[in-house]
Amino acid sequence: MDTATLTTAERAIELASSGACRSVNEIRQTLRREGRDDVHTTLNTPAINMAIVAAIRASATHGVLSG
Repeated sequence: MDTATLTTAERAIELASSGACRSVNEIRQTLRREGRDDVHTTLNTPAINMAIVAAIRASATHGVLSG
Protein backbone atom coordinates (compact mmCIF):
# COMPACT_ATOMS: atom_id res chain seq x y z
CA MET A 1 0.00 0.00 0.00
CA ASP A 2 1.17 3.51 -0.77
CA THR A 3 2.23 5.13 2.50
CA ALA A 4 0.79 8.47 1.37
CA THR A 5 -2.73 7.02 1.58
CA LEU A 6 -2.30 5.87 5.19
CA THR A 7 -3.29 8.03 8.13
CA THR A 8 -0.47 9.05 10.45
CA ALA A 9 -1.63 6.50 13.04
CA GLU A 10 -1.78 3.73 10.43
CA ARG A 11 1.70 4.61 9.15
CA ALA A 12 3.04 4.62 12.72
CA ILE A 13 1.70 1.11 13.29
CA GLU A 14 3.08 0.01 9.93
CA LEU A 15 6.55 1.29 10.86
CA ALA A 16 6.35 -0.38 14.27
CA SER A 17 5.16 -3.69 12.85
CA SER A 18 7.78 -3.75 10.11
CA GLY A 19 10.67 -3.43 12.54
CA ALA A 20 11.89 -0.35 10.68
CA CYS A 21 11.77 1.65 13.93
CA ARG A 22 12.69 0.45 17.41
CA SER A 23 10.98 3.14 19.51
CA VAL A 24 8.04 5.52 19.52
CA ASN A 25 10.50 8.42 19.28
CA GLU A 26 12.11 6.93 16.18
CA ILE A 27 8.65 6.51 14.63
CA ARG A 28 7.82 10.15 15.40
CA GLN A 29 11.07 11.28 13.74
CA THR A 30 10.45 9.12 10.69
CA LEU A 31 6.91 10.45 10.29
CA ARG A 32 8.15 14.04 10.53
CA ARG A 33 10.81 13.32 7.88
CA GLU A 34 8.01 11.97 5.68
CA GLY A 35 6.37 15.40 5.95
CA ARG A 36 3.49 14.54 8.25
CA ASP A 37 2.39 17.63 10.13
CA ASP A 38 0.03 15.96 12.60
CA VAL A 39 2.52 13.68 14.36
CA HIS A 40 2.27 15.30 17.79
CA THR A 41 -1.52 15.58 17.72
CA THR A 42 -2.07 12.07 16.40
CA LEU A 43 0.45 10.19 18.52
CA ASN A 44 -0.17 12.13 21.73
CA THR A 45 -2.70 9.66 23.15
CA PRO A 46 -2.13 6.70 25.46
CA ALA A 47 -4.09 4.34 23.21
CA ILE A 48 -2.03 4.91 20.07
CA ASN A 49 1.22 4.85 22.03
CA MET A 50 0.26 1.51 23.60
CA ALA A 51 -0.62 0.14 20.16
CA ILE A 52 2.73 1.29 18.74
CA VAL A 53 4.69 -0.21 21.63
CA ALA A 54 2.78 -3.47 21.26
CA ALA A 55 3.55 -3.56 17.53
CA ILE A 56 7.24 -2.87 18.18
CA ARG A 57 7.39 -5.67 20.74
CA ALA A 58 5.53 -8.07 18.45
CA SER A 59 7.93 -7.38 15.58
CA ALA A 60 10.89 -7.97 17.90
CA THR A 61 9.33 -11.18 19.25
CA HIS A 62 8.72 -12.51 15.76
CA GLY A 63 12.29 -11.97 14.68
CA VAL A 64 11.75 -8.94 12.50
CA LEU A 65 14.43 -7.05 14.40
CA SER A 66 17.92 -8.44 14.55
CA GLY A 67 20.60 -7.80 17.10
